[in-house]
Amino acid sequence: IKIRKSSGYAILDQSAIQAVKPWKFEPAKKSGNPFAAWVELPIKFILHHDGSQS
Repeated sequence: IKIRKSSGYAILDQSAIQAVKPWKFEPAKKSGNPFAAWVELPIKFILHHDGSQS
């Protein structure tokens, strides 16, 4: 897992990595054969100033 574009905050970048780590992906296939591929997945954080998590 690599961060393509940093949020500018190491803690958010690490949180994004930790959120994605447990995910399981199926290999990309072409004509039924797996091949190496990259996936770009934007992660959006919403920060609440009052400490709530809703």
